[in-house]
Amino acid sequence: MQNTIYKYFPFLKHNQYDSSLNKNKQKEIIPDKLQGRISSSKIQLKALENPEKLPPEKKKLYEVSLEFQSLFIKMMLNSMRKTLNKENDLLYGGRVQEIFEDMLYDEYAKIYSKNADLPLAKEIYLQLERFVEDKKENPEQLINEVKNKIIQQKEYIKQIEGIISTDQIQNEWYR
Repeated sequence: MQNTIYKYFPFLKHNQYDSSLNKNKQKEIIPDKLQGRISSSKIQLKALENPEKLPPEKKKLYEVSLEFQSLFIKMMLNSMRKTLNKENDLLYGGRVQEIFEDMLYDEYAKIYSKNADLPLAKEIYLQLERFVEDKKENPEQLINEVKNKIIQQKEYIKQIEGIISTDQIQNEWYR
């Protein structure tokens, strides 16, 4: 029976010498690449530059990834808090304490997310960074665009003033 399995799945037969067995016996092992194992030396984490120096759009993305990380941390803290037995707590304050304690743990999660060097927010940011375009804003160009829009609106108002009187506008308003 075993020979027929190896006939159809030859990659499963991987002979390796095992010193715990007799010298004549061989141990059959499934290769690591078929087991879904990855060596930790092959994992490469990308470094994230200083978040304070990021462009505005990417900085917003990093802040959102920090918020997501804080939600994950809050879920962990809530799971840990559920393991506590509150009936035995001498200072347990009831429903009011639960409400304020929940808000307190929200703040703990936000603070921990910002100050601890957890890789979750960085990895989320690095995965989504490619979808965010850098807006290279030129202040002079923005000012010129705003000026052009104002000029267009003034010209449009001048065109409308000759067509519609203020009395007509008031009548429409009251209607």
